Amino acid sequence: MTVATAGTKELCKAHYWAVQESDTVTLHAVGIQPSAGYRVILELSTAGVFPPEYTLWKVAPSGWVPQIVTPFAASTSFRATESVDSIVVHDARGRHHIPVGSMPEAPWRS
Repeated sequence: MTVATAGTKELCKAHYWAVQESDTVTLHAVGIQPSAGYRVILELSTAGVFPPEYTLWKVAPSGWVPQIVTPFAASTSFRATESVDSIVVHDARGRHHIPVGSMPEAPWRS
């Protein structure tokens, strides 16, 4: 076990994908972390830039946390009246340009 200081933010890493459906773009992140209890967030990192840029953080809980490999998933979305080609994400591995795909047609819609 390790002791965590509540609210401490630390960059983490993940696998990313993004989709655009109509006027909404959604960015997804999935990964694993070595300790339980952390909250993972995609935080808006640059105001006034379009498309927006995000930073992936893990936020520490308080007290002792077990050293257990723990999966996580995080997502965020924003409105876009035009087509978005990519989104920039900053994480523990650096800066990434995540291509934005379109949502596949659901079979029940046809």
